[in-house]
Amino acid sequence: MRPGPSDPRLKEALDGYRQVGAERDQARVRRRLRELGIRHRHWTSLPGKTVTGSNSLTSTEQTVTDLVAQGLNNKQVAARMDISPHTVAHHLRQASRKRIASRVELTRIIIERTAHHP
Repeated sequence: MRPGPSDPRLKEALDGYRQVGAERDQARVRRRLRELGIRHRHWTSLPGKTVTGSNSLTSTEQTVTDLVAQGLNNKQVAARMDISPHTVAHHLRQASRKRIASRVELTRIIIERTAHHP
């Protein structure tokens, strides 16, 4: 039996995957929900969080930027995160709006962050 738009099992699965940090499974369930016409916000930001610089990135933006800093292109990042290259580009634009202007600057920020927080 195929789940319908009001089927709570998909939302329960999404919550369960979120609790255990299963990013790819979350993306798979979100994609299925989108196919059913249901959108779920999957990025997070905390109240009072910095709005510029690397500390302002959401968890999804952080994951995307970390992968880009490793040298992956948008298509490779998309495949690794099970999202579309368009979504990767969106998250990079969001990072850019937070005054992270280029992949070079992003890489520098990631290297500095990991040097301070191994």
